[in-house]
Amino acid sequence: MKLKFCFLALGLSLAFVFTISCGNHSWEKWEELLFSSSSEEEDYYSSSSIHSYSSIPSSSSSFNFIVKSSSSSSIAKNSSSSSITKSSNSVEVPKSSSSSSIAESSSSVEMSKITEIKMKWQQYKPKNVTTVFLEMPSVTNPYRAGALTTEFLDNGLNMFKFVRYLAGLSENIVYTDELNDLGQHGAVILAALGKLTHEPSKPSDMDDAFFEQAYKSTKTSNIHMSTAKSGTLEEAVKSFCNDSDEGNIDRLGHRRWMLNPPLGKVGFGYATSSAGNFIPIQVFDKSNTEKIDVEYVLWPNKGYFPTSFFKTTQAWNVSLNSKSYNLSKCKPTVKLTSLDDGKVWTFSTSDNDKKGKYFNVETSGYGMPYSVIFRPDGISSFDSNKRFKVEIEGLVDKSDKAQKIEYEVEFFTLQ
Repeated sequence: MKLKFCFLALGLSLAFVFTISCGNHSWEKWEELLFSSSSEEEDYYSSSSIHSYSSIPSSSSSFNFIVKSSSSSSIAKNSSSSSITKSSNSVEVPKSSSSSSIAESSSSVEMSKITEIKMKWQQYKPKNVTTVFLEMPSVTNPYRAGALTTEFLDNGLNMFKFVRYLAGLSENIVYTDELNDLGQHGAVILAALGKLTHEPSKPSDMDDAFFEQAYKSTKTSNIHMSTAKSGTLEEAVKSFCNDSDEGNIDRLGHRRWMLNPPLGKVGFGYATSSAGNFIPIQVFDKSNTEKIDVEYVLWPNKGYFPTSFFKTTQAWNVSLNSKSYNLSKCKPTVKLTSLDDGKVWTFSTSDNDKKGKYFNVETSGYGMPYSVIFRPDGISSFDSNKRFKVEIEGLVDKSDKAQKIEYEVEFFTLQ
């Protein structure tokens, strides 16, 4: 039986990438926290030619910083499908030919699903954009938010749609003028300060009204920074879905906001300064009513998943829906099996190497507030180890019955 996750390194130049993610509160509390005095937790993620930060009201005060260097830029994402199983026709066939029929049927299902994902990628993949700004922002006094071109915005939105498609979530998300304008205010203050922060200080020469909008933006968005000559919205989206550096692997907050089922309206901001390119993505909306009652959200998702959206160094995670599980009684354990060579990883709380084998159950308010996080060690490539089985036990449903999540993932090359 064959079944079906961030960075495609292409460039030649060396660059640094940073990502910040802060401890978040639940949906119901975020508005009252926008202008609270809570301390900020910042985590920096490094990867090729990109810097990223995710903004969320913080309930803790730890500070993490890591810098790595790697070569180059980025691109795109996946599809949701349930486990693919072999099937044979209902017509009776001679025993000697049954295995051949099953193999052909399985191959047909495989090609059909992979073709679907590739077609979806063709629909959403970034297009060449020559003009970024419809109106140039100003990151010095007099400050001006500016505005982005539709073509530049569409690339970011389409990448967002593709990663949600890969996770089996609604692609029915839109950007709005209001949230884009909010994002532009956030981008301007970050560029003016030359750093990523969810709680920016007010420049002495910035108007109070402008600062209020800028601060609101950074408190309600994932934020990203790139030191490359140019940064893009789509590379920020991919960076947030990676989220597996030492500062973020314990919660995967950026990823969980991006893959939050009720997210329906988003906003993008973009501004540059001598420090780099700054991108907030507003992610705190919950207006979507499609596919919001899923039992869980997987990354990488079950079935076929493209390797350009999931590398061997990235963490796997399963976010549980509180409407389906009695989370206070869940004590999850994880077993991961390579179906290609039979290698098995079992995870426990002792697996706390943020550079290697890792396990954590995170229950803060990042999107879906309960997530099982695990990363195996010793996988150098998905070329030889591409098929995996995940088994999660120790789960309890709303009827207090023991439950188990079991699924398979098969990685494939998208392009």
